[in-house]
Amino acid sequence: MIANTLVADGNPTAKGAIGLKDAAGNPSNFITSPANSNPNGLFQLVNSLGNGSVKTFTINPNNFNFHSQLSGYTADIVPTQSIIYPTGNVRTDSFGMQFEGGIVVKKLDTNKNVWNTTKILNVEVIGTAGVVLATDVVAAFKAAMLTLISTTDMKLPIKSVVHTAGTSSVYTLNDNNWFIQLTGDLRSFLFPKVNGESYINTGAEAVLFEKELATNSGYNNTLDKFEGAYADSNFIADPAAVYDIITISTRAVAQRPLLPNAAGFDKTLHIYVPHTAQTAVYDVIVKYLTFLKNSNGAAVVVV
Repeated sequence: MIANTLVADGNPTAKGAIGLKDAAGNPSNFITSPANSNPNGLFQLVNSLGNGSVKTFTINPNNFNFHSQLSGYTADIVPTQSIIYPTGNVRTDSFGMQFEGGIVVKKLDTNKNVWNTTKILNVEVIGTAGVVLATDVVAAFKAAMLTLISTTDMKLPIKSVVHTAGTSSVYTLNDNNWFIQLTGDLRSFLFPKVNGESYINTGAEAVLFEKELATNSGYNNTLDKFEGAYADSNFIADPAAVYDIITISTRAVAQRPLLPNAAGFDKTLHIYVPHTAQTAVYDVIVKYLTFLKNSNGAAVVVV
């Protein structure tokens, strides 16, 4: 379900509006509900698609669990590659005069799952009197890496860099699909990569998830969109939005147990709430479910 707004009458009509009906079929406003001691008395969530149709989900208020997740859009862990530079003199060629290494930039082709080389840079330092200083190699390495940094050009792998006291550097990559490999004598430089993890629940992911789940309801995603079992209007996630998520799992009492002592089957509902509606929708639903979970069938009044 995509929950853009809440309604108090239990019968939403606007696109993305969501309502609640109690066990007696009466509308609730996510603030109050009557006592419910009947394990077969199911509450119902109703989600309007804005085209005259709705999605529904029933909750057994005496047997459910839920968890929630904010989008975390300000707390991303970003991919980095960090390096610790050697000190003293560095290894040179057999003549003792030259240091030679390479920087290889690779990008992951997610469709073919292969790393493609996009750029190769040389790092070459000529020494004097048979000596190549590490400081000179570090300066040449930094100069070469500088050409790979951009905050706007996504064709370059690095977003920014922080140099610490001249002995190490931390390069922040533009995304996880970049990897920088060192060759030649630069292999003695330690340059490990730490992958990033995004805590953003993007609208693009919500759109994919919505359509993936629809296959269980008979959706047929053909090349001709007009041949689909569902109209495009039945998918209402906004690819440009950032979503907070509430997941509810519930189990009704088995009406006809398949085996002695067998219970009913678990059902799961994912509610995607635009982060811009956190206070008006997400917080209200989470608070209501918290009270309902702790009420043990007693009347719920969210305060």
